[in-house]
Amino acid sequence: KIDFYAYNSGTFHYNEGNPYITFTADELLRSQKDLLVATHKDIAYSDADGNVSLSFSHACAMVSVNVNSESESVTVNSVVLCNVKTEGDYYYNEGWKSVRNTNGQESKVKSQKSMFYVIPQSKDSIQLEVNYTVDGTAKTKTFPLAGEWLEGKEDKIFIEI
Repeated sequence: KIDFYAYNSGTFHYNEGNPYITFTADELLRSQKDLLVATHKDIAYSDADGNVSLSFSHACAMVSVNVNSESESVTVNSVVLCNVKTEGDYYYNEGWKSVRNTNGQESKVKSQKSMFYVIPQSKDSIQLEVNYTVDGTAKTKTFPLAGEWLEGKEDKIFIEI
């Protein structure tokens, strides 16, 4: 019998029967990916007839930010997640562990589309920064976040400026 593990991004480690992936969420949104994982355990060749069925699931959380304004003269330039942890270890048997900032530095993830993939984590130290222009004047508003981002779930944030 054999176990099969699959993933789409990151570095695979097989640690004494406890396989995991080290994954870094790219801070450049255009190259950002969700981590997809699948496992199928105790497969015998005769059971699978040479084929192994793998069901993939989303290991990251998706964050979408909608910024609205009553004024037509407002242009949103960017949305930034500040102090978001962008690296972690995903264990097939246990989920996310050791979620951290890449290279120990404060991470900022910037988007103009306002959609991010993030490693599940507490939002308590994370701030959302909205950079916008009103009548040609650049402005920034910062909003504290609270709660948690959960694996495979979407978090919709609505901001009024």
